[in-house]
Amino acid sequence: MSGPSSFAFLNEAHQIRGPEDWNHPQWEKLWLYNLHYFDDLNAAGA
Repeated sequence: MSGPSSFAFLNEAHQIRGPEDWNHPQWEKLWLYNLHYFDDLNAAGA
């Protein structure tokens, strides 16, 4: 996590701009898998 909504995994960085980015169709599945480890940050009160 490189910022409040920026993540870098596997030498690739993306910014999460909305809920739809948690399953962005153009991003690699392995990258999204790593992102989902941070899903608890998306929860209310996190």
